Amino acid sequence: MHISEQRREGSLKTVMIKYDKEVLDRVLNPKAWRCYVLNIKGYQLLQVRIAAPRSMEKALAIADAVAKIYGFEPKLKSCWLGYRVFLSRWKDVKLAVKLGAQLGEKEKEFYYRRIEAESNPRERKRKISRAGRFVDFDSTSVWYVLGALMSDGTINGRNRFSLKLEVMDRVFAKKFAKKVQEVGFASFGGPNRRGKIEVRFVSKQIAMKLMELREKPELLKKLSSRCFWAFIEGFYEGDGCVYVKFNKRGAFQIFVKFAQKPKPAKIRFLQVLRDIFQLYGIRSSLYVYEKLAELLILDRRSIYLFFKHVNPCIKSLAAQKLSYKHKVSLRKRGIPIENARKEWQKAWKLLEKNFSDYKLDIAVENK
Repeated sequence: MHISEQRREGSLKTVMIKYDKEVLDRVLNPKAWRCYVLNIKGYQLLQVRIAAPRSMEKALAIADAVAKIYGFEPKLKSCWLGYRVFLSRWKDVKLAVKLGAQLGEKEKEFYYRRIEAESNPRERKRKISRAGRFVDFDSTSVWYVLGALMSDGTINGRNRFSLKLEVMDRVFAKKFAKKVQEVGFASFGGPNRRGKIEVRFVSKQIAMKLMELREKPELLKKLSSRCFWAFIEGFYEGDGCVYVKFNKRGAFQIFVKFAQKPKPAKIRFLQVLRDIFQLYGIRSSLYVYEKLAELLILDRRSIYLFFKHVNPCIKSLAAQKLSYKHKVSLRKRGIPIENARKEWQKAWKLLEKNFSDYKLDIAVENK
C-alpha cells in the first residue's frame, strides 16, 4: 500500500487542527513504534504498538489520527497502565515496518519468514489449510487424527468446528498434537483440572468429516489400506487395549479389545470394523452387553497381523509400551511394571515364532 504525498499533506492539515502536539508527535513518528511477536492459543502474530496513553480520550485521538493519515485500522485494548493502540492486520504491519517501525531480533526473524512464505506456493497451501479451507483426506496423518477423535475426541458445543482430545497419556497427547501440526493446524492445550491432558484445534473440514463418520461408519470401507490402518492406530490408542496373562505352566491368554458404549451408532461402527478386519484376514467377534459393546480379537494369528499393521505409542505389544491406566492398575495390585513388560515381550516373541511366515493377500495389502 502506497501513501501519496498529496493525500498525506491533506490529512496532516486536518489532523493538526483537531489534535494536540503530544498526539501528533506519536502518530507522525513511525520510528518510535515498536513491533513485537504475540502468542495467542498456539498462533504467533506480529503486532505494532503505536502508543500506550493513560486516558481513553487520548487513545481514541491517536487511533483516529493514525487511521486518517495512513489508512490503517488500529485497535485499542485496555492494559494495566491505561490503553494500548496497536496494529494487528498484516497489511498494516507491513506498511508500518516500511515506514520505520522498530523490529527486534525475534520480530525481524518472524517478519522475513512470513514475507518469504507469501512467495512460496507450498507455504501458501499450508496457510490455506490453517484457515480451514483445505485438508488432504488422502493423508495418513488426517486419518490418524480422525481415529483418535473417534475414540476420545469431542466437538465443542459452542463452536462446532472446535475439536478436543482429552487423554491421560502424555505420549499419546504429544503424538496427536504432532499429527495435527502435520495436517497444517496449530494445536494448543495442556493439563486440565481433572488431571487429564487436553489438545485442542479448530478445523471445519475435520469436524464435518468426524460427524459424517459417526453417522455413516460405512465410509471406512472405501479407504485405502494405509489410511484405514492410520485411522485404526489412532482409534486403538484411545479406546483399544491388549491383555496378556501367563499361568504357572507357561501358557498364556491374549486378546485385543475395542470398547464402546452400547449405542446403535457405535455398535454399527464396531460392526463395520469387524467386516473390514475380515478382509485383512483378522478374525474378530462383537459382543453387546447392557452397558458395554466390545469388539474382541482372540485369534493369535489375527493379533499378530493387527500389530504388524499398526505402530501405537501406547498399548503396543510389539514395543512393550504400556498405557498410563495399565501402569496405575499394576501399581494398585502390587505388580512390578517391568514384569508386565517382560510378559508382553515373551508373548510377542512366541507370536512371531509361530506366525512370522504368514502373509496377507496381495490384492488386499495393496488396496
